[in-house]
Amino acid sequence: MCVLFECSLQALGNIGQPALHYDSTFYQVDEMIGTRLVKCAENKNIPRNISLAAVQAMRRMEIPLSIRDPLKRILLRTDEDVELRLASYLMIMRSRPQESDIADVLHMLRDEPIDQIRAFIYSHLDNLLESELEGVRE
Repeated sequence: MCVLFECSLQALGNIGQPALHYDSTFYQVDEMIGTRLVKCAENKNIPRNISLAAVQAMRRMEIPLSIRDPLKRILLRTDEDVELRLASYLMIMRSRPQESDIADVLHMLRDEPIDQIRAFIYSHLDNLLESELEGVRE
């Protein structure tokens, strides 16, 4: 059954933005795909691979502020799975983060106990700063 859920979430991720457009036309905010994906990611009773697939399903979607904040909560929880935290970080960074989002991430890094997370995020931010692609550094 978990394989079916994981495949469904991957398919949803492949659909991406059109799924959100359909969603906003027919559903209320608390019933929308992004909200449900975050609830799935935050639910401790759901297997890790499903929670991770829920976060990764957002990869081709525009992530609104209402979804970015719960992703930040996942990133900030030091007792959370490392892969889930890093996937949340990547989704935050793909969502055109505001300066306050970057400041929150940098503040979190000062006290981050897990070297893998600290090294990944520092390396990612450094690569963004060195990027010559237009729009990446903004």
